[in-house]
Amino acid sequence: MRSAPHIQLEGIMSHLAEADNADGTKTNEQIARFKSMHKIISDAGFSPTFRHIGASAGLFSIDDPFFTARRPGIALYGYSPLSAEHPKQHLTKPLQVCARVTSTIIGIRTIPANERIGY
Repeated sequence: MRSAPHIQLEGIMSHLAEADNADGTKTNEQIARFKSMHKIISDAGFSPTFRHIGASAGLFSIDDPFFTARRPGIALYGYSPLSAEHPKQHLTKPLQVCARVTSTIIGIRTIPANERIGY
């Protein structure tokens, strides 16, 4: 980043793997690693304004002033991102649809069983 002064670091982000899970162990581990990464970035002289890890599940399950931005996802479509057993599931009850996605199928593939895919 120092060798490219025309680029400014405005934010850092990550995505939670299991924030919808009632057991917050993995989420807490990810948050701790994210904060460690932020310290390394800060120690290198950068001060990103935006720090976000939340996604929809994080909107309801993480209450930490360290994070300065949120990224709603599935909640925009009115769906709860939290498991039924999650202690904060009740916070998602007032969700309403505010976005809709439409698309055209452009291809269909056969994927072998147990093969990983992305979106």
